[in-house]
Amino acid sequence: MFKWEIEQLITDLNSSNIKQESHDRVIWATEDGVVFSVKSTYRALQTSTLSSRSQAMEMLWNIKVVPNALMLAWRVLKGKVPTRTNL
Repeated sequence: MFKWEIEQLITDLNSSNIKQESHDRVIWATEDGVVFSVKSTYRALQTSTLSSRSQAMEMLWNIKVVPNALMLAWRVLKGKVPTRTNL
């Protein structure tokens, strides 16, 4: 860390309002006001998976390669490559 970063950190810590009497508690921070459940976990995982998939697709379509290689990569990402398992 730079000296100015350390000074800023000390200033921020000194100006923060920390309650001494508070107790720690566990919260489920994926959705506001939602208690932990299998359904909320599933939704959180689906959202992160979709986000990473769409990022992968966006990167894929921006690559400069021959169309055949691009189509093969797209089919691999979509799980559409004809394999013994898929057939």
